[in-house]
Amino acid sequence: MIGARPTTENEIISVDPATEVILARFAVHTPDEIEATLAAADAAQRQWRRRTFDERGQALRRLAANLR
Repeated sequence: MIGARPTTENEIISVDPATEVILARFAVHTPDEIEATLAAADAAQRQWRRRTFDERGQALRRLAANLR
C-alpha cells in the first residue's frame, strides 16, 4: 500500500510518502470486529432513512454547531 505499512500484526501506520512523516496509527481489526462494525452502520443507516428531511436537517445543523 502506498503511504501505509503494517508494522506489527496489531497496527498499521499511515506515512506521508514524500516526507516519511507518520500521519496516523490504526489498529488492525479482526473479521468479527469488522462484521460487527458493518452491522452497526447498517442498523444506523436504516434508522436514519426513516427520518424526515426536516429531522435530518435539524440533526445536521446540531452537528455543524458542535463542530464550530
